[in-house]
Amino acid sequence: MPGAAPGAPAFPPVPRIDCEGALMLTAEQNGLLTQTDAGTPMGELMRRYWIPITIADRIVAGGAPLPIKILGEALVVFRSPSGEAGLMAESCPHRNASLALARNEDCGLRCLYHAWLVAPDGRVLETPPEPPEVNLSDKFKHPAYPCREAGGIVWAYLGREEAMPEFPEWIFEPYDDDKIYATNAFQDCNWLQGLEGDLDAQHGPYLHYTDDEAHTQDGLQNRANEYIHDQRPKVAAARRPWGLQTVFRYLHKDGKAATYWIHPFVMPFFTFFESNLLDTEGALMHAWVPATDESHWVWSVLFSESAMTDDYLEFVDRTRGYGMTDPANNWRVTAFTGEGVGYEQDRALMASGRSFSGIEGILQQDLAIQYSMGPVSDRTREHLTSGDIAIVQVRKYLLDTLAAVGDGEPAPGTKPGSQEGIVFEALTAEPDASMRELAAR
Repeated sequence: MPGAAPGAPAFPPVPRIDCEGALMLTAEQNGLLTQTDAGTPMGELMRRYWIPITIADRIVAGGAPLPIKILGEALVVFRSPSGEAGLMAESCPHRNASLALARNEDCGLRCLYHAWLVAPDGRVLETPPEPPEVNLSDKFKHPAYPCREAGGIVWAYLGREEAMPEFPEWIFEPYDDDKIYATNAFQDCNWLQGLEGDLDAQHGPYLHYTDDEAHTQDGLQNRANEYIHDQRPKVAAARRPWGLQTVFRYLHKDGKAATYWIHPFVMPFFTFFESNLLDTEGALMHAWVPATDESHWVWSVLFSESAMTDDYLEFVDRTRGYGMTDPANNWRVTAFTGEGVGYEQDRALMASGRSFSGIEGILQQDLAIQYSMGPVSDRTREHLTSGDIAIVQVRKYLLDTLAAVGDGEPAPGTKPGSQEGIVFEALTAEPDASMRELAAR
């Protein structure tokens, strides 16, 4: 079975932890949410979902396998000479040589060390130094995982075969591939810092404030993307079968109306927005896929109902920073220095009042803050407030989910049809519209 150690339990037992009324996490709770290696409760939960692995264009038919870490596993993703994507453990099952060096052949990856040939499904097809009568294909399987491609992304399922859910076709069905812009970046901190940043409604008018962003938002015909002027946004959240529905409210500059973002968190690490950048119509998907417990891949995938022009993509990269990554530095964003605070920051720009953070690009601003919290944020030291309700609720939801799945319940959103009707929308309404009713949509 994919990803399962012999004799390993289907899911590690998780004690139910009473966190009702508590705002801050204990060290035990923080560990449950942030540790994702195989055999950990969160790691086994995430392995019950289809996971984005890499940008499809990064692997070439018959080309070099790409080494990558996902959920603590050292893997290689590759494209066979005939074009199919594959994913398997990086270490050769013989003597642990890296299959990133392997020959990419019609039937699989052939290790350079002793020419063992490993099929995409993990069977060992050939062991040339051994006598012809030796057949290892029925003795064991190398860890290998089924792959799918959609939206310009290679996805894989790393869990047990009997728990494999349907592939989430609903994400991509409304859009042609040429109307999808998929990007990801490597980030040197735990995955939960990224997810919680996206569920933090309060930071946008501060961290993301620049004169240019305010000017862009003030000039939009569709006011549903205006958030930059409200420094005290409101938040609501409600549980759903697939995750948590959140609603953010931002008053407009004139105070006569407000933006409402209906913004779902979908298990295990996705969020969705309606996207109206430059008055286009579409959507934005984010995902935070753990690489190790101290690093992750942050995904930003834009969907558009109209063709993505060069001007639109230039605006996205310049103001959001989604495509501003360095392949030579494992696709970290180009603003990452790894020295001092870790990210480029223009103090003169801050002093001028034209940028609150002095960091260019919304993604880079988010990553700099999350990196500054350390490899794994110590949440026992926090002092949360009423504005952090979505963060508190997602933590409680995840802890309750770990306990429920440990008791034998299915992972949320994995039953057929359970992800139908997920609503994500940006709209303008009266400042006193019912956020509870919006969260119930």
